[in-house]
Amino acid sequence: SEGGQEIAAISDPKIVKDAANLLGVDEQKLVTALTERLMLTRGETITIQLSPAAAVDSRDALSKTVYGAMFLWVVAQVNECIGWENDSDVRSSCGVLDIFGFECFAINSFEQLCINFTNEALQQQFNKFIFKMEQTEYESEKIDWAFIAFPDNQDCLDTIQSKPTGILSVLDDECRLGSRGTDRGFVNKLYKTYIPERKQTESENGRFLATAIQQAKGIFCVRHFAGVVQYTSSTGFLEKNKDEIPLTAKNLFETAHSEILKDMYDIQMKDTEERAAKPSQAAGGRAKPAKAKSVGQQFKEQLDNLMEKVESTEPHYIRCLKPNDAAKPKMLTRKRLTEQLRYGGVLEAVRVARMGYPVRLDHEGFFKRYRMLLPSTDDDVLPWSMEGEEAQKLCVRLVDLLLKEGAE
Repeated sequence: SEGGQEIAAISDPKIVKDAANLLGVDEQKLVTALTERLMLTRGETITIQLSPAAAVDSRDALSKTVYGAMFLWVVAQVNECIGWENDSDVRSSCGVLDIFGFECFAINSFEQLCINFTNEALQQQFNKFIFKMEQTEYESEKIDWAFIAFPDNQDCLDTIQSKPTGILSVLDDECRLGSRGTDRGFVNKLYKTYIPERKQTESENGRFLATAIQQAKGIFCVRHFAGVVQYTSSTGFLEKNKDEIPLTAKNLFETAHSEILKDMYDIQMKDTEERAAKPSQAAGGRAKPAKAKSVGQQFKEQLDNLMEKVESTEPHYIRCLKPNDAAKPKMLTRKRLTEQLRYGGVLEAVRVARMGYPVRLDHEGFFKRYRMLLPSTDDDVLPWSMEGEEAQKLCVRLVDLLLKEGAE
């Protein structure tokens, strides 16, 4: 401790040495990045010794930076290997989207909110796709389908993404407060926005929920298409939403002797600068440089681009179900399978189909199955054989005769 305050220190120098060797960075600068924070004020650099708790956050931020840089580097390498020299030559393309699935754990944080936000958007697109297929089939059969109301989860998407009251927008506002912003302040603003009345526990659209006990714990719930998910604000929503590379980390990466780490860092910095360089429209039509975007803003933009690509294609859906968690043959866990069906949107798709005409018999199968209901009807009025006959007209005649017989 120093001056009555706890100061973080490295307990095992060997671990730091090994980590520095693996990363390809200077050992002392890695120690600095883990135990100190640099602040720039009026052109001066101030060094702040971190507490043990702050050092843990610094370690996590450093790991996140390395992981993010590595991810961008891998994507860049893959694109360089498989990309075409001239994009204008490309006439068609085929892509595979591996959906990471709906997530609901005992404790859910910012990551689960982003993942479930993506699944909500993809589920909406899937519902539209099913609706379009239903519509095409009804029109080909000349069936009136105008009365069928298909489910829509746009209100849930608005609860998460809309401005200025969406969950992500409120989170960004709290992050802009700097050191005054807290996870508790963020969740309190959500309560005030969606459940302002004293004993209110559910928003008007039914998508945002929080009981009095949950509010005391800083917990809020969102009713997704797959069910209600409970999110805990104290799991670092604000910190996870920030996309800032610490100065100590910059110094560490810029002077790294590992060429791969330097390449990774350069790609990440280029990506960050490109996002920040996009101009935004100011009052009077003047362009002004955009501020650095939060993780939530970046995620939303990437999701919008993904949905735009998906909607411009002809999608084919494959739903994979895991029968059990033991990887054993001839073993099916009912509860586990039901969860996958629900979280994968399959049950929702079935509900969409049931809103219309869920029984799908072709005309030939219908006539063969129900012709026996009129055994005494002469063959010249309604033939038993379909040879040389139009199946749809036979079905219409069969139904008309059944209705007539029932009315007599």
